[in-house]
Amino acid sequence: MREFRIEPIRESRERLCREILTELPDWFGIPEAIDDYAVFAEHADMFGAIAGRFVGGFVVLRNTSEVASEIVVMAIRPTLHRRGLGAALVRAASSWASESGRRYLTVKTVGPSRANAAYEKTRCFYLAVGFEPIEELIGLWEENPCLLMLKGV
Repeated sequence: MREFRIEPIRESRERLCREILTELPDWFGIPEAIDDYAVFAEHADMFGAIAGRFVGGFVVLRNTSEVASEIVVMAIRPTLHRRGLGAALVRAASSWASESGRRYLTVKTVGPSRANAAYEKTRCFYLAVGFEPIEELIGLWEENPCLLMLKGV
């Protein structure tokens, strides 16, 4: 297995985001959503799991308040799932949030009231890396319930 390191990504963020999200149609199957994430990523803080010149996954972040930062989007190439890259990216996101003076890291994902095997895996992952479900929001997203999750940094 390749040795991955976590480091900031400063170039080609939009292209990289679009490329990896397109590999994950079970999670990112709405082209407009991919476009929105990719455009946002181009000017946001982004960390990647990198081996040589290959990027195996990324996390895009933003500060949402004086006390919290948010994982806007995170994705790992499907061939690299369950190898620790996601957990390493969450650790980097937590450090970034803490260094930004924040106490919490949040993430939004599809809520449990909509049965979906892919998002069940996502929720299990976030629970495993220390997030707690705070509230399922109906109506925030047009077609899906939104689960807000939180962890201390």
